[in-house]
Amino acid sequence: MTITAPRVTTVSELIAAVRAQQDGGAAHATPATSVTSETPPRTASPSLLVVAAHAGAGATTVSVALADALAAALSDATGRSAREVHLIDGAPTERSGMLAATDRDMANAGSSWRMGRRKAVRVFRPVHSMSPSDLPPLPPCGSALVVTDSGTDWRTLTSTPNPLWPPQEGVELVVVFRATVPGVRQVEGALAALPDNPHVVGVGSKRWPTPVAAAFGPRLGSAQSKDRVALFPADRHLELNGIDTEPFSKPLASAATELIELIWPDITGASVNQTTHRNKKGLRR
Repeated sequence: MTITAPRVTTVSELIAAVRAQQDGGAAHATPATSVTSETPPRTASPSLLVVAAHAGAGATTVSVALADALAAALSDATGRSAREVHLIDGAPTERSGMLAATDRDMANAGSSWRMGRRKAVRVFRPVHSMSPSDLPPLPPCGSALVVTDSGTDWRTLTSTPNPLWPPQEGVELVVVFRATVPGVRQVEGALAALPDNPHVVGVGSKRWPTPVAAAFGPRLGSAQSKDRVALFPADRHLELNGIDTEPFSKPLASAATELIELIWPDITGASVNQTTHRNKKGLRR
């Protein structure tokens, strides 16, 4: 699916417009696109859009884990990242699972978003949002790598006008479900309705339970054959406390790292063959 990103005003265009106004010749200047804090420009940049196949799938956990893993993969020995990583929380304010995820105080990023830090990751949460339809225009990303938690299930996301759907060019879709038989049924429906070939993440087990593996339908089975299915283990700390500033468990962090390397081997410097081999254990039924 190819979607053209909005036209972004260049610096030279803005300068030309200002000079033209100063010279009294604004009518001959290149018109500048209106840019305000409410409508920040977005550029096409490698991004992940994480969406739940059903309620309680664990999409927020997967989103945060992927952002953490991406920042770690891009960091040098001093902890400095070669490229910024943004994590966008699309959930309604009162239902956000990221309220305790940042280790620094939130600050306004324009009038619609609040920005905080989770180690090397910049976290953006809407100041006020009750549903996907009133989610404000997304914050500017520049050249940053972006992980967005849609904050809702795929049906709501695709049926409600919002700035996340349809996704922009360069966005990879990640569909999350619980590694249960009902979860498999739900994700089969999601894969039948969603475009392209999303990556799929099962949450809650180190290996596929036998009844769950037996319930795989044709679409989930096809995604698995293309190495587009990952399995994230359960995390007892998360189950008890929710997402906070503590690092995720090593098994969960490792699963997120392997998925990031599978999706973006060129960005992380991973070998495709190496990453595919490491994922076989989790992908095997």
